[in-house]
This record gives sequence, structure tokens and C-alpha cells, in this order.
Amino acid sequence: EMHDLLFEKQKDWEFATTSQIFSDYAATLQLDIEKFNTDITSTETRKKINEMYRGGVQAGVSGTPTFFLNGKQISPKSVDQFKQLIINAIATTTVSQ
Repeated sequence: EMHDLLFEKQKDWEFATTSQIFSDYAATLQLDIEKFNTDITSTETRKKINEMYRGGVQAGVSGTPTFFLNGKQISPKSVDQFKQLIINAIATTTVSQ
């Protein structure tokens, strides 16, 4: 639910100081505010985010969304092309087994 709300309201927070806005969203969703505020400011959370960011940079991710299929970055131009790439990957995997 938080993910959906963040995505939906991205224009509202993209240039703002986010901690209060995110806390307000958490309250709207009736999350445990004390745990939310502890988690969002924790060193462990920050470390995990930085590790994930570095992993994305190393993999060549420059924005969202970025898709990988069988370890290869793909850039489908449509939903139909995306589906076809997945179907082809499944067929190739099935044949090679």
C-alpha cells in the first residue's frame, strides 16, 4: 500500500523534504508510526538502500523502470513486446533443459 501511495503521489514529494510527508502517508495507511520512523532513520535501512543502489549502478540501471530477463537488461517498447520476450525466454529455457 505504501509503495502504491508513493508512486501515486510522486509529484507531491519528489522535490520536498520527504521524512514528514512519508510519515504522514504512513499515518494515513495506519501503519505503526513509531516503527516506521525508527526504520526510516535507521543506519541499517540506510546501509541496505545504499547497497541496493550500488548494485543497480553496477548492473547498469540508470532509471526506473529497468527490466532484466535472464540477467540481461531489456528495453521493451510495448507490453506485447515485453510478453514476447518472456515467452521466448521460457521457450529457450524449456528447450535447453
